[in-house]
Amino acid sequence: MIVHPINIDFQIYDSHDPKVFIVLDTSVWGHISKKNAIIEITLPGEKKCVTHYFNKTAVNVFNAKNLYLQCQDCGDCDECNMLDLPDGIYNITIKGSPDSFNKTRKYLRTTKAQLELDKKYIKLGISDFDNDKDIKKQIDELNRIQLLLKSAEANVRYDNTEKASELLSKVQKYLEKNGKCKNCI
Repeated sequence: MIVHPINIDFQIYDSHDPKVFIVLDTSVWGHISKKNAIIEITLPGEKKCVTHYFNKTAVNVFNAKNLYLQCQDCGDCDECNMLDLPDGIYNITIKGSPDSFNKTRKYLRTTKAQLELDKKYIKLGISDFDNDKDIKKQIDELNRIQLLLKSAEANVRYDNTEKASELLSKVQKYLEKNGKCKNCI
């Protein structure tokens, strides 16, 4: 009988949809393939994780309702499915049975920030290019924001979560401030 080694692993798929969080199982389950597995997801800014059974060799999709993010009205309605998930650092752990077989990964979700940035790219793309100086300034601002996002993502990959949170916060503040301005990109 050949015993395959167990290698718990997963990937996060960014669908660019702020309403879903997608986890793809890429594990080799070996002799524990018939046993249950769980996923623990700690949302940005939270201390407690949300735990669900994990579908092995499958795509696992999470939304505001199954991550227990409640709308302000009732917390248990169809609108809960429509809530956007927050940007920030997610801590994800997959555990086999026994739970000594596990893998933890941190993921920086920037979906909402990227969608706001996309609006600015679109606005710039339809601008009047007669004013080259103004266009260059706007491009510089967009490049700075994109660099902050890329740097935040890199910091998460190297477990510098405080720095990543700080950088994402700068991006969010900039987008929020300039989102109210009619003439800003």
